[in-house]
Amino acid sequence: MRSLHYPIPLPDDYDMAAIARRVREKAHLFEALPGLRLKAFLARSRADGVAGNAYAPFYVWDDDAAAQSFLRGPLFAGVVESFGRPGVLDRPVLAFAIADPAIVPALATVETIAHAATASPADIARREETLKAEALALPGLFAGAATLDTSTWTTTRVHLWRDAAAVRGVGGDAQRYEVLRVVGPALAGASSAASRA
Repeated sequence: MRSLHYPIPLPDDYDMAAIARRVREKAHLFEALPGLRLKAFLARSRADGVAGNAYAPFYVWDDDAAAQSFLRGPLFAGVVESFGRPGVLDRPVLAFAIADPAIVPALATVETIAHAATASPADIARREETLKAEALALPGLFAGAATLDTSTWTTTRVHLWRDAAAVRGVGGDAQRYEVLRVVGPALAGASSAASRA
């Protein structure tokens, strides 16, 4: 599996309601997109006390071919047209699971962890699989993914939570985003309610 994540910084005076409208208008286009497991529409707003406005979609794809097809297709072209070409974090997925499809996620945490120089790729992958199993038991977790950046040997863990009170086991330096909507075949129809839009 592959992940794509592109945090797009927005001006301080940007109308964040426009992002919510964009999600309402376009989310359905991703519901049956070939190769897509999950897309989380993430955003953060200065109005909530964070450092800056941002729109930061996160995707999990079946494979590299599906991810690349999206990047070359009309949906990503629409992103470029609206915001300019963003830097895309394109990474292999070490672990991914839907924990509780009945949950409607409201908050995402994005945490980056540096690995020791002595940690082998196999060790890193085993560690993330173990942590995934532990995370799946946490109440209030909708879904989680761990990705690996092999240029820096860092893991990024993305978790989607019911609310801020549900967050567990996440470092204080993790970035937090509002989850505007989640779509994708990985939800298998059980979480069509996983939407706040």
